Amino acid sequence: MHNPNDKEFPMDRRMWLTTVSTLAMLAAAGLPPGFQSAARAADFAVAVRDAWVRAPVAGQTDAGVFLRIVSRDNAALVGAASPVAAMAKIHAMHMANGEMTMRAISRLPLPAGVEVSLEHRYHLMLMGLKKPLHVGDTVPLTLLVVDASGRRHRIPVAATVRPLDATEPPAMMTMPMR
Repeated sequence: MHNPNDKEFPMDRRMWLTTVSTLAMLAAAGLPPGFQSAARAADFAVAVRDAWVRAPVAGQTDAGVFLRIVSRDNAALVGAASPVAAMAKIHAMHMANGEMTMRAISRLPLPAGVEVSLEHRYHLMLMGLKKPLHVGDTVPLTLLVVDASGRRHRIPVAATVRPLDATEPPAMMTMPMR
């Protein structure tokens, strides 16, 4: 049966259901508070927080994604995907000859219990955007994480588009998981 509220508030209801299920996963996984996305298998837990996308300049087809991720056990981030982009890659930035350079990397280690920041030296790049991204939009992402035994886990993440001049949230200390 059709509920008239579905038409009026479709995002609110979906967001509420996503939030409730995420909080339930976090509680079951014993992950630190403040994390907005989590995946848990019988013997694997990883969580993501502070995910956001920098709004691209009009006409630009690439956008940077920034987030923080922590795995209960040793693992590695090995890929990402989003329906809004042709591809997503993990990038590392570094200084070379006085210039900031960026290059794609195939994996980013996630040491057990250590929060890894993809906000400064590392980030994700959405390339070949299929549509314009506007401030306030929510961008769905899937992170691909490989655990120490080689099993692959898909981590769903919702990242909010922030203004082009947005800066990262204040740096936080590395947080061990219990």
